[in-house]
Amino acid sequence: MGKIINNSFSSPTKSSIRFGLTLTALLVSTMSLGQTVTETQQSIHQLDHKIHVLQTHLSHTHDQQDKLHKELLETERLIKENTTKLALIQQQLPLKQADIARLKQEIADLDQEFKRLQQALVLQITARYKRPANQPLGWVLNHQQRAHADKLLAYYQYVIRASEHTLDHLKHTQTTLSTQQEHLQQELASLSQMQAQWQSQQQQLQQHQQQHKTLLHALTHHIQTEEKTLTTYQRNRDNLSRILHTLNQQSVIQTRHSMTKMKRKLPLPVIVEAEHIQKLNQGIMLYGTEGSSVHAVYPGKVVFCEWLNGYGLLMIIDHGWGLMTLYANNHTLIKHKGDTVNQGEIIATVGHGGVSNQTGLYFEVRKQGKAISPMDWLSKVRLAKK
Repeated sequence: MGKIINNSFSSPTKSSIRFGLTLTALLVSTMSLGQTVTETQQSIHQLDHKIHVLQTHLSHTHDQQDKLHKELLETERLIKENTTKLALIQQQLPLKQADIARLKQEIADLDQEFKRLQQALVLQITARYKRPANQPLGWVLNHQQRAHADKLLAYYQYVIRASEHTLDHLKHTQTTLSTQQEHLQQELASLSQMQAQWQSQQQQLQQHQQQHKTLLHALTHHIQTEEKTLTTYQRNRDNLSRILHTLNQQSVIQTRHSMTKMKRKLPLPVIVEAEHIQKLNQGIMLYGTEGSSVHAVYPGKVVFCEWLNGYGLLMIIDHGWGLMTLYANNHTLIKHKGDTVNQGEIIATVGHGGVSNQTGLYFEVRKQGKAISPMDWLSKVRLAKK
């Protein structure tokens, strides 16, 4: 016996469930397994159209993604450039402030020196005029004293002129430093204004950066979702193509007795009570215990045996004479494609989640590819009330 295929899809993801609902509606309402060749071809054409539309939309979305990515890179470049400029301004600001403080101190020192020299000059002038009143007459009568007086006067005049020159120089230096201080204050104000402007621009760029990142993340997620949908479309198109190939094949199974003579005589594929049988889609659902045995209702050959969205693990048996039976929602497939089975032989085990959210076997009967009522073939079938 070959290996047993286990249903690892009994708990599909939310995304596969959401898409599975859409696909199931398509499979059940327009094509269902075992439908006619024409209907299957139409379904393939529909999927081809969906694939083409989705591929075109994906191409456009990828272009949007590339554009957003380039804009994000440009924004990040500008942010980096602004950051460099702000760092330079932040380095210059304390240097300018230190220069201003130094000039203020120099101006203050000059002001003190100016006042000191001014006071010394006043004292010298005052001392000059505090000489005794009769001293000039003595200088006139005394030749030596007069010569000394001339020297003293010349000295006073020199000192006064030197002091005045020094005061003028100090005043000029003080004025120059004050002008430099004003220029530095203007530069400081200009730098502060530039800093505020760059900071404002930086905030705007960072907001744009965050917006671009948010849009890019949403677009990337959208692309991933559409790519998954596209993959699912393509996979189901492949499934339909295989089904079409199966439908196009002539039935080569010719049993000793035609199954057409077995109406209302076929055994149930799963042993359940009548109240656990319910009509579903184009077949019936036999609700049972997970892992219960699924039996072939009539001899035939397995022509399809794999997972299919909307059906779970699915097996199709060709009984010849244009008749096929479908067994879906399985947990495990025991037989394989190409195997010959006998009536009552165990072919699978009951599963959960392929067709219905409940545990049980989904069963259909097909004639020339079209669904026919299983109740016309199974013995003692009484549907449960819904």
